[in-house]
Amino acid sequence: MKEYHLHWHTITGAVLLCLFLVTIIFPGMLITAEKYIDSAVAANQYAYNRDSRITDAEEMTNLYGREGDMRPEIRESYEKQIIKNGDSWVTRLFLAKWCLTVDEGLDDFDGIELKSGRSLKNSGVKGVLRLWGWLIYIPFLVSMVTFVFVLVKGRTFSGLLLFDGVLILMCESLSHFLIPPMLWSSGKSSVYYFELVSEEVLAQYGAGEKFLEELLHRCGGISWIIVSIIAVLIMVYSIICLILWGNKIMGKNGESHNKETIKDNLTVLNDGWTNVRPRRKTGELQGIKGEYMGQSIEILPGEEVVLGRDSKYCMLIFSSQKVSRRQCGIRYDVGNDCYQVIDYSSGGTSLPDGRVLATSEYTVLFPGTVIYIAGGRERFMLM
Repeated sequence: MKEYHLHWHTITGAVLLCLFLVTIIFPGMLITAEKYIDSAVAANQYAYNRDSRITDAEEMTNLYGREGDMRPEIRESYEKQIIKNGDSWVTRLFLAKWCLTVDEGLDDFDGIELKSGRSLKNSGVKGVLRLWGWLIYIPFLVSMVTFVFVLVKGRTFSGLLLFDGVLILMCESLSHFLIPPMLWSSGKSSVYYFELVSEEVLAQYGAGEKFLEELLHRCGGISWIIVSIIAVLIMVYSIICLILWGNKIMGKNGESHNKETIKDNLTVLNDGWTNVRPRRKTGELQGIKGEYMGQSIEILPGEEVVLGRDSKYCMLIFSSQKVSRRQCGIRYDVGNDCYQVIDYSSGGTSLPDGRVLATSEYTVLFPGTVIYIAGGRERFMLM
């Protein structure tokens, strides 16, 4: 039975995923009177800058700007309305659910006047909202699966972490930058005007899109920034883990020596064993790094030498906690002058070329092969 260990790098990856999963209960939309008024003023200012003949835009900017005379009154009115509705903010989870299920309520928004005979629910707005909902849900669901997988298997799975980080950042960027213009593009044929944003202003190219961008970005708060930062951290950490894993597999020390040894062994095999040494009756395991460096262990035919920390099962005992209780087993095949090795560990037993030994069957290895244990901290050569 394999041991279950959570190493520090696995725990760190799980914590980063957990931080992202927690953001699902962060505010996804925080609506205030100030944010709505500021968004409307920005849209009016945008329209006026494009065409100074739009007197409505200039008037709205002057009346409802930060120093406008009408701003306190309209702000108080909006605040009362928000309190009455009781839905000034919603979590990202609720926002995603609403986007995926809303239908009839699309035509009931306060502050939106629709054109005669037009309806938002029959426009493309509903499809854009569905997309928005999935852009929130999909990264959460995928990361949840990865999080559970990491905890159950007790391994980091750097490739999955990198995929999750890229997916989170991509979906969050699409939600932030793509959804507002898509909403306006699909709904502009149905909207007559917004409160504080007249039809004359909306007729100016880009003004409606500007209003929705300002409104959604302001009301969205900083949750998208937090999520994006976490996504970048996940990506950077997964890349670091991949680099460290590659270094462990290839081995910084003795890499060239091991490659040459393997090359020589293959040459001997291709020559039909013409230069093979005299057949021996026993195998030999030589420690080249770690606790047993410089020591040789004899392997008798029919005997399996088990390496690990548990003296009850193992013949070669290690004190390092990086080595599993039962790490691996090694047999010597005297008839073919080769070795049969199987992995019993949770951390894996590997070779210099990056291969990881199987846990379900014995792998045939030839003399000269180097075996890595505990990420290369312990190394043995089959003699």
